[in-house]
Amino acid sequence: MPFSTRIRVRFGDADPAGLVYYPVIFHYFHIALEEFFAACCGITYHR
Repeated sequence: MPFSTRIRVRFGDADPAGLVYYPVIFHYFHIALEEFFAACCGITYHR
């Protein structure tokens, strides 16, 4: 089941070259997981 979402990259999430810091990617994954549950299961992640 394909799923995509948009996540805004904040200024502090990237270095001067525009590369996202490695630990922040895990935070983005968690945001996408919560969005997936909301869109596909009809419930929020914390429920």
